[in-house]
Amino acid sequence: MKTQVQLILATIGLTLLIWVYADLTSQEVDEVTLTVRLVVPVGSDSVIYAEAAPVETETGFDTAVSVPVQATVVGPKAALADLEHLRRSKGLLIEVPVLTTEAGSPDVIRTIDIRPYLVPWARERSLRIVALSRTAVQYRLDHFVRVDLTVEVTAGNQAEKLRGPPLVDPPQVRARLLASQRDLLPTDDRRLEVSIEQDLRAGSEDSFEKSLAGLRWQGIEATYTPSIVKITVQRREGVATIPIRSIPTYEMWPAYRPEQGQFRVEWEDGEAPLQHIEVSVPAGTPGFPTNKDVTAYVTITPEDLKQASSAAKTTDTAPAEARASVRRPVRFVFSEEFKGVRVVSLPSEVRFRVIRVDPPVPAP
Repeated sequence: MKTQVQLILATIGLTLLIWVYADLTSQEVDEVTLTVRLVVPVGSDSVIYAEAAPVETETGFDTAVSVPVQATVVGPKAALADLEHLRRSKGLLIEVPVLTTEAGSPDVIRTIDIRPYLVPWARERSLRIVALSRTAVQYRLDHFVRVDLTVEVTAGNQAEKLRGPPLVDPPQVRARLLASQRDLLPTDDRRLEVSIEQDLRAGSEDSFEKSLAGLRWQGIEATYTPSIVKITVQRREGVATIPIRSIPTYEMWPAYRPEQGQFRVEWEDGEAPLQHIEVSVPAGTPGFPTNKDVTAYVTITPEDLKQASSAAKTTDTAPAEARASVRRPVRFVFSEEFKGVRVVSLPSEVRFRVIRVDPPVPAP
């Protein structure tokens, strides 16, 4: 009797396993919506627009576009259940890379076959695609270009409160925009207008930073490098503080050189450094000075010449790096029309050494 019960239970268990296996392996059909996402390589200047994709940006071009594709899939009930779970949790997304090396304008329509990407995606999930609403996607490519623009500051009805045009630092920025849009613009206009009318009305600062984010160039969306510029104005009353950059550094030698031989300056960085300073410009000054209106120099003393001669006599073969260098302040002299201008930045110092260079001894 016991043996018969065991046989009956084993038979029931085997029957249940067969039913479960049949249920799991039975083929069913389902209709799903796949999201095919066309993407350009990471770091590429190219952008893409798919004809069947919703417009997600103002220009329609973006680094990736998604196209809905209706698919009929066949597979086991368990695989279809997993597919439904994936749809609810992460979405049915298939990325399709797009080559950006093809030549042609943004008006050229290209076609990419999406089946080589969809079929393996379904096979990995134990499914088989038997029908698609589309087997290919048409798209167009554009790319970003960079254009150097001169910043032109406008003050609107606040201009009458200023003494001379505003100063902008840096005077040029680099715009990044789509090539297709650039080609619609005049090639000779490379100005970026920046209005400071509201800034002047809202504050009394003589120097302020202006963000270029969201600013359009001739009505076209663009981004800029740098994205912030510093603008300095000179009001009819008060004093303005402005930067002056890239001032060459010169040497002022003694009028009398008693030591024998010629001399030269060896700078610590190999070349004469450029100076960057901030100056205060009093009211009434005719405009703002530039690096052409100021001279930066260091003074070479007779003592420097004596030490250089002494070093040349005692260590003729010693490398220049072995000789002591000196640290000396840089002095600034402004042209006559800007004699009221004063340096307000921290004192600038440079390191250098004076080297004696004797002329070659003529052969007997």
